[in-house]
Amino acid sequence: MVGAALLWGAGALPALTALGCGQMPLRACSADAVPAAAAILAGAAAVRVAWLGGAVARRVRALNRVPAPPALTAAGARLRNSRVVCLATGDQLAFCAGLWRPRLYVSLGAVQRLAADELAAVLAHEDAHARRRDPLRAILRRAGADVLFFAPLVRHWDRRRRLRAELAADRAAVHRAGAPALAGALLGMVATAPPGATAFGPVASSAIDARIAALTDTAAPTNPIPISAGAMTVIGSLAAAALVLCLPPLTLALGL
Repeated sequence: MVGAALLWGAGALPALTALGCGQMPLRACSADAVPAAAAILAGAAAVRVAWLGGAVARRVRALNRVPAPPALTAAGARLRNSRVVCLATGDQLAFCAGLWRPRLYVSLGAVQRLAADELAAVLAHEDAHARRRDPLRAILRRAGADVLFFAPLVRHWDRRRRLRAELAADRAAVHRAGAPALAGALLGMVATAPPGATAFGPVASSAIDARIAALTDTAAPTNPIPISAGAMTVIGSLAAAALVLCLPPLTLALGL
């Protein structure tokens, strides 16, 4: 079935190109259409980035905050540039948010339940995200995946990059606080995370397994490229290319 779809997609581009651009050289057709399509995609991505960034900012502003407890103040004093904010919730949460000036957010429940070395590991992990500007990178990648919806491989690449960002932050936390402290914080916070929460890294089982494997020097789970996603990316890209190349002459032919 996938093979038939690929064959159909391979034949669709020249057929649609001949239909729309039969009276116009392909080079002349694409000379005008390709820059316009690129500009539209770039504009759509910029709008999506602004929308996602605004949504995250509104959610963060709506969170209740409390003065930082002494334990959190002491742990945050070891950081260089990151500002730590304490959230008034009993759930164990920790995340980094902010596009231009990222801040660290830690819940009161995490401060009360984590040991001192585990709290230091959590802050070191989130501080690494802030120094790498991972919130901005994540929104840029997600916006690209949303705009290029016809290419599912872009979303697969986004998930891989998010996992790599978590592993890089884990390495920074291990360097500062040690592997046992990070492992204890990871297991404790993920086990008690609220449904749907993404605090302290992605909560997908494959991501957690990969992070634990990195801490224990065991083989990480494989994450092969899905065949269906590859096939749909080829078909979607061919269809998008056909639309870009043939829509302008078709529009002119129809007098629109």
